[in-house]
Amino acid sequence: MNELVVDFLPTDLRRRGAALGARRRSMLLVSLLGLCVVGVCAHSWNSIRAAEQRRGVSMALAANSGKVDDLIERLAAEQRDLSTRIALSDRLALPAQASDLAATITHLLPAQASLSLMRLEVRPERWVAVTIRGNARSNAELYDFERRLAAAAPFEAVTVSENQPVDLPGMRVQQFTLTCRVPMDVRVERTAAEGAPR
Repeated sequence: MNELVVDFLPTDLRRRGAALGARRRSMLLVSLLGLCVVGVCAHSWNSIRAAEQRRGVSMALAANSGKVDDLIERLAAEQRDLSTRIALSDRLALPAQASDLAATITHLLPAQASLSLMRLEVRPERWVAVTIRGNARSNAELYDFERRLAAAAPFEAVTVSENQPVDLPGMRVQQFTLTCRVPMDVRVERTAAEGAPR
């Protein structure tokens, strides 16, 4: 089917309409291009601002990392020092009060015997060396004291290391040195019934 189209508009009007349409299309393209440029600029500005914030946080962390490392090192040094002090305190702490040990020893001492020295020495092997010096009326009394002390907690390895007769005014006595040890991991407790430590 054939169509015939007849345009009755004058040529200059048709040209003006075409120019106006071209101008509208150009304005629309320029507007779209402007919106794209504004959007890209806004996105770039936001990206730059976020990057600056991240950079600021990174710089703050970098500046504070030295302080954090110093703090961690100082706390580690304090922990090492505290551990050393606790270990030393554990090594030096007596398993019982010296008065409790002395009370136990004197409680077991025969009535006529006397003490001239009692020394407690903390050993690195985690026990306390006890040295007792004194006088007993006889060897039998001395060895009875040794047996009684060996049977009493917390004393271990009780031995008479020296024993010799000595003349005192009006009597002859056995001068002795007795040694034993007390483990560091035991405690001497007083009993109400005995009134003395055990």
